[in-house]
Amino acid sequence: MNRQSAPFVRLCLALLAASPAACSDSTQKAAALAGQAQQLLDAGQPAEAYALIGKSIRTRDDQPEAFLLQARIAMALNRRDDAYRAYSNALALDAVNPEALNGVAQTGLSSGHLNEAEAAADKILALEPNHVGALLVKGIACMVRNDLDGAIAFSDRILKINPQEVGATILKARALALRGDRPAALALLHERIGQVGETRELTMSLAELQRFGGTPADFLASLERIRQLAPDNRDYRFDLADTLYRTGKKDQARAEAASLAAVPDLSSAEAARLPRLFYAYDPDGLTAAQIEEVSTKASVDTRLALARYWIATGHAEAAIALLKPVATGWSGDIQALYARAIGAAGNAAAARDAAGAILKRDPGNGDALLIRAGDAMARGDVSAAIVDYQRVIHDYPQWEEGYLGLVQAYAARDRAGEVRRVFEDGRKALPQSLPLARAYVAALLRMGDGGHALEVARRFALDSPALGAAWALYGSVCARTKDMDCRAEVAEGMRRAQTRYGLDPEPGASPPIALIGRLS
Repeated sequence: MNRQSAPFVRLCLALLAASPAACSDSTQKAAALAGQAQQLLDAGQPAEAYALIGKSIRTRDDQPEAFLLQARIAMALNRRDDAYRAYSNALALDAVNPEALNGVAQTGLSSGHLNEAEAAADKILALEPNHVGALLVKGIACMVRNDLDGAIAFSDRILKINPQEVGATILKARALALRGDRPAALALLHERIGQVGETRELTMSLAELQRFGGTPADFLASLERIRQLAPDNRDYRFDLADTLYRTGKKDQARAEAASLAAVPDLSSAEAARLPRLFYAYDPDGLTAAQIEEVSTKASVDTRLALARYWIATGHAEAAIALLKPVATGWSGDIQALYARAIGAAGNAAAARDAAGAILKRDPGNGDALLIRAGDAMARGDVSAAIVDYQRVIHDYPQWEEGYLGLVQAYAARDRAGEVRRVFEDGRKALPQSLPLARAYVAALLRMGDGGHALEVARRFALDSPALGAAWALYGSVCARTKDMDCRAEVAEGMRRAQTRYGLDPEPGASPPIALIGRLS
């Protein structure tokens, strides 16, 4: 029997056995749909397979094999949350099913269901005390709970069973590093790399140890190796661009940033990292030739993110070049942002006309509202501008332009309290926004409130500990005071920032529950 078809055969047999005599219509339909799903999965079409297995389960939802197939398909789609739910459903129907137990243990970790993952691992170990996968889950759970001795004990136990188990080596190295013994952790990884070579997992683990406190040359070497071993891992590619900028390799950094910008399916969250890089290191961003290349490939999300950055920083022509290939016949969002770019480049009348036409079709279009608000400010109609800016902030809280525009409007009315409130709202929504932080600090200093300016700059630096520009802002405000404590904190923050590589995670974000990823 073909190994790939074996699960399908078991599923069909289970469905057929569910009917004591002839197969009912629902059983036949469920089996047929499941069979088609398996065939599509085998043919490399997991999205279509997932739709069909869902129909099969809705027809008959009492078969663990159906949920196991759904979980396998979800894993093929990298939908680990969906896989966890499917494995859990299978386990609810068959409490000792080995695949379901393993699935809950493995996917439970990555989907945030730590207790359920550990409970599944315990059940596996009750049946098979030396099950390496379950022991590894237990060790990771210990590390997440900061039981580092427990994590090391589980890793040692695994290595006694199988000295070649790379996962146990990585677990032990991470636990040692978190316990403060970074040299021992590095030595352990280097020893294993010497034995089995630079695998993707080991090289990523080495990079994470080098991220905090390592030398830039070592971290950069690991990132460049990861670029070869895992070219599709965009997190490390952004780290590579950041580190190249940090080490003064501007041309190489731009080339990597341009390569990322040209990825056709870059997500909105990923595209938002590009402006962060440019604000931190490279105000001009990409070269004209790079923009031309990116304009033929970039995702809509990338175009929107970069165009907003270039408009905000006075490079409207770059935004126009990026948006022009898709400015006609695409979404209203693209058209409105293109109109903003044209307006920023000097053609206010064309921007105003385009915004008016867009707002007739879509009264809530954010960029069109920004154009109308800006036009109202130019005419002295501050009240109308305030209404539009408020709507932009309400509907698009992640846009810096809304807060900055509303601040300008309130400042025109000498409403200092409202200026502070808007900046505070912006700071809560975008705690790592360099332009917002700079503008807020500047406004407070103009108001003569150096104490609050110092507090805002300090909070921003603490929320962006790897960003040198954040500590420079804090330092510039601190220098205006006689506060020696802040000067010492700035000096220490600057020192630490020099050896903290990569873009900062969001404030309060927990490290991943996994063997690979940031340690803190």
